[in-house]
Amino acid sequence: MTALALPQAADQILDLFHRFREEVGDAIAAASLTLATTNWLRGGAASPEANGPFTVRQAAEKLGVSEWTVRDLVKTGKLTCDRIGTGRGTIRFSAADLASYRESARPSAAIPSRRRRLLGVE
Repeated sequence: MTALALPQAADQILDLFHRFREEVGDAIAAASLTLATTNWLRGGAASPEANGPFTVRQAAEKLGVSEWTVRDLVKTGKLTCDRIGTGRGTIRFSAADLASYRESARPSAAIPSRRRRLLGVE
């Protein structure tokens, strides 16, 4: 990168940071998103969307459920999330949050019904 291109790139990164901060309302989260995005644009890491943070809508799509189901899972503590901002905050999910829920929601070995146990059919 040339010396002339550096200030332009810095302005673009700063603009990106301000857009993220306006969207999420939190400077630390905006800085994290900006860093992930610039790293991705340089070809350093996978798409910033690969590891999150994911919105409620994106999490619902990835889990194959509705947005209301995602909110209910958060409310009951079955799905962890990060709240960004003040008040109720904006809900964001990491890839680890979604993977942890998928693992916990996976049914274990089939449990035979009472009728099957009584009949000796398993």
